[in-house]
Amino acid sequence: GMIGHRRQRERQILKLLGQRSQAIAELVPQMYKGLDQRLWPAAGQSVKAHLLDLERRGAVTRSGETWTIPT
Repeated sequence: GMIGHRRQRERQILKLLGQRSQAIAELVPQMYKGLDQRLWPAAGQSVKAHLLDLERRGAVTRSGETWTIPT
């Protein structure tokens, strides 16, 4: 279902940010491998929604365009 999918995407985001701080534009190609580049902006909106949710929960922070896992 949608919830399982969302959790999966969140785990993916946290894993990628665990490697290094990144911008949404960097996360999208890694999360949506093989996706037509014309669809990247839409995918970016989805990633941003996940990040904002994670931010509300204190799991990530941002500085400008760059998202980080707080230490």
